[in-house]
Amino acid sequence: MCSAKVYTDQSNQHSLHRAKRKQYENEKEAIKKSLVRVGVHTDFMHPALMAQSDKHNQNTAQTAAARSHLDSYHELPPDVSLAKLRIAEARAQLDALKLRFQTALDNQFNL
Repeated sequence: MCSAKVYTDQSNQHSLHRAKRKQYENEKEAIKKSLVRVGVHTDFMHPALMAQSDKHNQNTAQTAAARSHLDSYHELPPDVSLAKLRIAEARAQLDALKLRFQTALDNQFNL
């Protein structure tokens, strides 16, 4: 007896949910028709806006990659002689670091 009542309650709820879903679908269609009637463009609907947002995010990512690539060129000196000077400075720094490293190694193993 109790299981029959539960089954009936579930069946009633299922029917109620179906009826509500149908009501909401009808209301949604009526709203869509009224929006078309008053001239609302689909460009301002959520799916179109989300597509535009995704496109914007992709463009932003591509722009960031291009910007970082471009910035690497901005760090270069404008003149060949300045580039040679920077290379010489970098080599001097490298030699100093090599010497410092070698000294640290010698000190470590000569204990």
